[in-house]
Amino acid sequence: SNGLLCQLCPVGKFLIKPCEKDGGESMCSICPRGTFTSSANNATECGECTICRIAQYQKSPCTGTRDRVCECPPGLFWVRYRGHDGICLHHTKCKEGEVVDVEGK
Repeated sequence: SNGLLCQLCPVGKFLIKPCEKDGGESMCSICPRGTFTSSANNATECGECTICRIAQYQKSPCTGTRDRVCECPPGLFWVRYRGHDGICLHHTKCKEGEVVDVEGK
């Protein structure tokens, strides 16, 4: 950081070179394919797009301005484990006398 208050790079771009005067424009570049920034920023690189896991499908693609959205097919729901990873699991069937309290997502 150069200690100056620079304008942020717009959505879909990342910082190449900071401004040279307070309030000045920084030099920004478009996020490469497979990466994105979803808010104004001073990041020196774009974030990597999410990769859909086994059994998931792509609901919406990754663009330079938003991450890919992945979902489990109908009848399955996402369970996160190991911090960042997860798996699509089948909904549990209710036993006799049981009712759905909260429907899975």
